[in-house]
Amino acid sequence: MRLFSGFRKGNVILDTIMWIVTLFVLIIAIVYGKMIFTDINADVQADDSLNATFKASVDTLHTNYSGFFDKMFLFVLIFMIILVLVASFMVDAHPAFFIVSVILMFILIFIGALFSNMYEELPEGDNELTTAAATFPIMNFVMAHILQFIVGVAILVLITLYAKTRLQ
Repeated sequence: MRLFSGFRKGNVILDTIMWIVTLFVLIIAIVYGKMIFTDINADVQADDSLNATFKASVDTLHTNYSGFFDKMFLFVLIFMIILVLVASFMVDAHPAFFIVSVILMFILIFIGALFSNMYEELPEGDNELTTAAATFPIMNFVMAHILQFIVGVAILVLITLYAKTRLQ
């Protein structure tokens, strides 16, 4: 994440924006991956020249794909929240910037609402994509409640930024 922030201290807002964008890109990649893997699995199962053991292995991988990546997404979500909180703890912010931080957090909430709406409108009109997205309950829950997650993370970031004591 520091690649985009230019190695400057105090870019917690940019880190949080990168957190939101990374989650959205990860979700899109996983859902499209499921859609592509479903097509590949159908082709493998329809091919009579392939070994039955290979077909069973591909079918097992296809069956486990949704559960594995849904749980992996939850792990990445929690890990990224911890990283954002640690990054905000490491920043030494002056209390005078609290109001600016609150205003920037409202901008983050607006960006989160945009991503939530994009995710809801993404599978419209594409039955295959809708079917693939429906197999990920954790991701669907997170994207349905992304604003609550962003508000929660924003409050935690503000607390870790401004509620620490200054040791001198």
